[in-house]
Amino acid sequence: MKSLEERDRALIEAAGAAIRRNYDGENFHHTVGAAVRCGSGAVYTGVNVYSIHGACAEQVAIGSAGNAAAAVAAYAAKADMECFIMLPPGAVKERAWQNMAYGGHFIYGLGGVNDCVKMAEDGEAIFGWKNMCTTMMNNPLACDGYKTIAYEAARSMKFEAPDYVICPVGGGIVVSKVYKGYEEMYELGMIDHLPKMIAVQAAGCAPLVKAYDEGKKATEKWENGDTIAFAIFDPVTFEGVTALDTVRRSGGRAVAIPDDKILDAMHACAKMEAVIPE
Repeated sequence: MKSLEERDRALIEAAGAAIRRNYDGENFHHTVGAAVRCGSGAVYTGVNVYSIHGACAEQVAIGSAGNAAAAVAAYAAKADMECFIMLPPGAVKERAWQNMAYGGHFIYGLGGVNDCVKMAEDGEAIFGWKNMCTTMMNNPLACDGYKTIAYEAARSMKFEAPDYVICPVGGGIVVSKVYKGYEEMYELGMIDHLPKMIAVQAAGCAPLVKAYDEGKKATEKWENGDTIAFAIFDPVTFEGVTALDTVRRSGGRAVAIPDDKILDAMHACAKMEAVIPE
């Protein structure tokens, strides 16, 4: 078993401090805390919503392109919680209907996904909503959810690690978490090598690729973007620093694909695998 290093102990202490800050001594429900360190060295912490607020936060909110919002709305409905969903104008109307079918309150956002995320953050401060946006800055606990993608992929391959893993990138959240899963399996001796991570963006909105090609450590906002790939149409790469660090550290690369090639790949995937990806 790997022994704890000083940097590991620092994360454990950060998670404990987050619990202590939020524990009022009266309604204690076995609080769970988490802490993560991104590529820049910054540490983000989070706590279990159930533990802090008893049955749960009374109201939750999320700014999203639609997929994460649907998941939050579904779980909020199951927990009998009020849910507020902010989607940008480019989101397909079926996503709004899906969220409202779960009982979520749909708020038509202006601008892009990043503006909807900002609305959820503002609502947290003004109305007391629990912001459920999926970036590390908002919910560090989500890291251990995303990394299970790597575990599921490895299990399906009988723990023979692939040489490359291709991740679509919008806000840059998933690529580093998938790699985290592979790093854990490598440290545990479950796989014999680490894959190279390939971050893919639509050419019409590719801030991560631009930063990678220019040798930068952080991304800049992409202005006047245009692509059919709405699910990854994020002008702001929320976790650009971490995503860039992961791609480079793994020996991978970042690439941009034009819309016509995206459509070709969608048709090929549907024909060969009976799967229609977004």
